[in-house]
Amino acid sequence: MKTSLIAILFLLLARYCFAQDFWVELCLPGNTTLYSMAANSEGKIFAGTHTGIYISSNHGLDWSGTVMTNYAYDMVVDKNDRIFGVFYPNIFYSVNNGSSWNEIICPQVGIEKLYVNDNTLVFGNWGEIYTSHDFGNTWVRTLFLDNTNLITSIIDRGDGILFAGITGFVGGGGVYRSMDNGDTWEQSGLIDDYISSVAVNSNGVLFAGSRGNYFTCLGGVFKSEDMGNTWIKLTEDIWVTSLVIDTNDIIYAGTEVNSGQGGVFRSIDNGQTWEYIHSGMGQYPSVEGMCLAPDGYLYAYDTKLYRSAGPVYSQVYTVNVTPNPPDGGVVSGAGEYNYGQTAQLIATPNVGYRFLNWTDDNGAILSTDSVYSFTVVQDINLMANFHNGVGITLNYLNNLKVEPNPVYDYIKVTAPAKDMALRIIDMTGREVFSQHVLSGEPVHVSLLKPGIYCLIIEVNGQAITRKIVKQ
Repeated sequence: MKTSLIAILFLLLARYCFAQDFWVELCLPGNTTLYSMAANSEGKIFAGTHTGIYISSNHGLDWSGTVMTNYAYDMVVDKNDRIFGVFYPNIFYSVNNGSSWNEIICPQVGIEKLYVNDNTLVFGNWGEIYTSHDFGNTWVRTLFLDNTNLITSIIDRGDGILFAGITGFVGGGGVYRSMDNGDTWEQSGLIDDYISSVAVNSNGVLFAGSRGNYFTCLGGVFKSEDMGNTWIKLTEDIWVTSLVIDTNDIIYAGTEVNSGQGGVFRSIDNGQTWEYIHSGMGQYPSVEGMCLAPDGYLYAYDTKLYRSAGPVYSQVYTVNVTPNPPDGGVVSGAGEYNYGQTAQLIATPNVGYRFLNWTDDNGAILSTDSVYSFTVVQDINLMANFHNGVGITLNYLNNLKVEPNPVYDYIKVTAPAKDMALRIIDMTGREVFSQHVLSGEPVHVSLLKPGIYCLIIEVNGQAITRKIVKQ
């Protein structure tokens, strides 16, 4: 996955080209205060409130409740699109967008913040961090501080290195680091700062937001380029509640009301300078948390809920396709796609082979159609599977004719077989024509719009594909 440079240019020019506000206020789900938000790759938004979890499928315009109706302390959507919710005293998760939930039994100590990576679960509360590497079957307390320290943030830098932000209300706290996937922890600076959020950019640079300091009450944003060994303070005139960093490494800092401020600040230069973006939020907005969705929308919430008027970044994903076996056929359609674009893959078997199906990394069959279209929401590796059996012979292919091409009013397919099925697919993957015809029979296609199409000729359960151009 990578991001489009166009998004950065758009971000720099947007304020000069558009008069609309940056933020749009949305209705609160359940008409209640939000405590947590998360989003999955399908574009669904999940909101945790004291009356349960709510779901939106249209960027927060409408909300529907779930069967989880208790206080949702925290929410996480992991890289596998599993949804996790913290409901005292345990963790619940869903693999079907909240239709049903499974319970993970936890130590009865309370949970304030949750981190998930495959089978590793880490949670923090008042003074403690617990870790499980077997998806919650067993737990080990891996950090113990006094109960005046609140774990506010747990993030993954990569390679099993975790960081936790901690607010010590009577001193202490700061940032803690684990080099072994949460099994042990060490203090990593910013002692006595009320750390509310920790985030990392694509280069491994660490950022920490603070609501204040035990001695000075000055909050702000800090940066570390050496994994938390040393820190530089970037700003000290804001009380930071939350930090998010998009895939263009643009930083957003949510702040609470402080002497008439509040709202969200943005930095496009690693925190050297900041821009106050609050248009559409009204006067003295307070932001307690933020959520950056994979489709590029940014959400900010506290007693009110706001969403960016448009996506704040563009995300590009890679579709990789491999023929199996390598000499079984050729595939087309692999490459880079923006989030939400439609990818169309076409598999054409070589002589002596026939196409079987498309499968993913886990071997799950996605389609048995040689033309496969889907919406791109993440990096994906697919395999086009072919079978070495009774296939189309070379003589058959030499005697197969598709004419005329380019196509005007009609198309004619001549083949050794008496009859065949013809299908025409447009470049979005939509089937626009389907008919059984005799060899050499003219087929009228005058209603097709000009453009490039995929012609699929199906004979005896096997398929041959040809590209045609409609004039």
